[in-house]
Amino acid sequence: MTFDNTERRLITGARDGVLNIWNYNNGHCLRKLQKSKGNDEICDVVYVEMNKNRYIISVGWDKRINIYSDSQTDSNIHQVQHPNIVWADDLKNGHKEDILSIAQCQPNLLATAGYDGEIVVWNMVSGHIFCKLHGKSSVSKLVFMSERAYNKGAASLISNGPDGHILFWKVFEGGSLLADFPGTSTEGALISTMTINEANTMLCVADNLGFVFVYNVDRYALSGYEEEPPELVNTWRGHVDSTFGQPEQWDLYNTSTFCHPMVPYDVLIDPMSLPSHPILKEGSKTDELLEEIKKKEDETVNTGLFEEQAKNYHGKWLRHEKTKIKKIDKGGPSDYQTLKWSQIVDPPNPDFPKVKFDKDDPFGSGMDPEMMTNSLKSFTNKQQAVL
Repeated sequence: MTFDNTERRLITGARDGVLNIWNYNNGHCLRKLQKSKGNDEICDVVYVEMNKNRYIISVGWDKRINIYSDSQTDSNIHQVQHPNIVWADDLKNGHKEDILSIAQCQPNLLATAGYDGEIVVWNMVSGHIFCKLHGKSSVSKLVFMSERAYNKGAASLISNGPDGHILFWKVFEGGSLLADFPGTSTEGALISTMTINEANTMLCVADNLGFVFVYNVDRYALSGYEEEPPELVNTWRGHVDSTFGQPEQWDLYNTSTFCHPMVPYDVLIDPMSLPSHPILKEGSKTDELLEEIKKKEDETVNTGLFEEQAKNYHGKWLRHEKTKIKKIDKGGPSDYQTLKWSQIVDPPNPDFPKVKFDKDDPFGSGMDPEMMTNSLKSFTNKQQAVL
């Protein structure tokens, strides 16, 4: 992100390839800048004023230099604005990899750095390449020394390099490297950002571990290659006072609102919601913790392989395991043991009436009606007595 020449508007670039111009006093989005199609992530943006014309220039993953006019009198300005025509030299001889950084030097020089380490210096008046510089690895930050813009023998462009190094480049006479020194004292650290004061005498460098270094570059790399690094004026460990998005309001002039030593991740996420670390809480050894993590990872992998193999089988019974009902320990007698029981008594067998059946008289059975009635009553009374 960057400010315009009046520092009243904030210009931000996002991963969706859209530039937004903000009135940061009220949070209103004044305008959107984007390509008509094929929007890629924006890595850097700069505001340029040249020959009374103002431009917003962005670079990113599309490997092109996109220039937007910022003239308030232009009748073609709409809520959504598209870039101007791309330079022909940019299309033919420009970057072949993603452009990560951009820097501008008055009156008409523009430098862009790519993921492959190539730095291209452009003439903004003609749109042609002024020179090409070849670094060893990806360059994510460029800084111009504007006070040396007309000194053809001095280094006027600074870039970060591999292994935390800082490189000073001369851009005239085809371009050449005039200095290469480690910008951080921490092994394995990388230079994340750089800036220089208005007089071009103090270079401030920060690495990805949070350390800040200040170098005196007033007379450095003025007339030839430098074997030694510049004077280190001061160094300290940077810390975060506050961060945008945190729930509590903060004030740069009120130290009681500072969140140091917490970093933005700690500020934006409630620490109580994070799991406690076993090394800090229980004093566990690192080897033991790594072994435990490895076991969990192995179990996860095995589970994934089993599920992948199960997809090749046929039948639901092979893919779904039948879970057994687990006994619940209630700490006392079970539901079955609490049931009340009573002794069961077998009822006596009743005496059946002695009746002789005659095949010729199945209904009468050789008995007169009165005898049959008495026998039936006797049988019924015995059953009722049993019940």
